[in-house]
Amino acid sequence: MNYTEKYHLPQWKKEDRIMMEDFNRMCADMENGLAKTARDAAEGVADAAANAAEALSMAAQAAAAAAAAQTTANAAYSPSKQPYAVGTYVGTGVELAVNVGFQPRFLLISCADTKEAYLYTMAAGGGINSVRVEFTSTGFRVKKNYVDTSSSAQQIPYTNSIGTRYLYIAFR
Repeated sequence: MNYTEKYHLPQWKKEDRIMMEDFNRMCADMENGLAKTARDAAEGVADAAANAAEALSMAAQAAAAAAAAQTTANAAYSPSKQPYAVGTYVGTGVELAVNVGFQPRFLLISCADTKEAYLYTMAAGGGINSVRVEFTSTGFRVKKNYVDTSSSAQQIPYTNSIGTRYLYIAFR
């Protein structure tokens, strides 16, 4: 008697005598093979279900983290919490307080009333006060224009000339 290559099932020829033992062994082997296939399939379904549950859990955690990040971002941003303030002021010739709502760390002031504004730009940073500008808890104070006592001449850049419009950007 011959047998199949993969599953060792009997292959009778005409001259072979069919024996009950061979037939019963064949049926038992098929039963065992089908039972193993069913177990493997059930384990595969269980594994897939566990993987799907884990993926859903991770997706829920990611969605919660994204929602929390969005809440934080929404709370962090508002027009009053921008990292800078931009504005103008008109010089008075005497000390002038400019309120930006926070103490700047860096400040740029430029004259808006001249074609040569780049010559009249001043920068200050690190909360360091100077002869032209002083940082306050709510903004800055421009002082009257600086006069060099050795020559009695005003020194550029001007930051507070009477009637002159200045632009500023103050950074948190």
